[in-house]
Amino acid sequence: MHITLTMISERPKITLSLSASDKLVETMSWMLLGFMWAYTIYKFFSLPAIIPTHYNFKNQVDGYGSKYVILTLPVISSFLFGLLSLINKYPQSFNYSVKITEQNALRQYTMATRLLRGLKCLLLLLFTSFVFETGLKDPFPWWVATCFLLIVLLPIVFYIVKSVRER
Repeated sequence: MHITLTMISERPKITLSLSASDKLVETMSWMLLGFMWAYTIYKFFSLPAIIPTHYNFKNQVDGYGSKYVILTLPVISSFLFGLLSLINKYPQSFNYSVKITEQNALRQYTMATRLLRGLKCLLLLLFTSFVFETGLKDPFPWWVATCFLLIVLLPIVFYIVKSVRER
């Protein structure tokens, strides 16, 4: 087996235009981020000084912390949102499972940027649900977070399979 490393500078640089569905996912991501911050700030002032910060598999509180902890999810989400948005502007620098050529660059770049855009939206949905859960008296069952994590993994598997098929 012979492995050839391709220099990123040899890859074609293409400016991708956003489709209607791409714009919809971006808009949903912005809305989720805005809702997360608005809801967090709204709930922050009505929360007690000490809040539950972790639940075990039986939905029993096993960790407490300052109500300021609720601000960490919007901060982390904002950082991830910005980072993924920035990275998504440079698809020629991504790590691909196939060799990028002039013939497949547009398709591979489009699939990869859509994957990142979708993951960004799913992560925001996951983090928003965790912030929302903090304001509820009864937390989500443990399996809800597990399902969310599986939902985040599905697009990655789908992308890898599709990327290899469409070399």
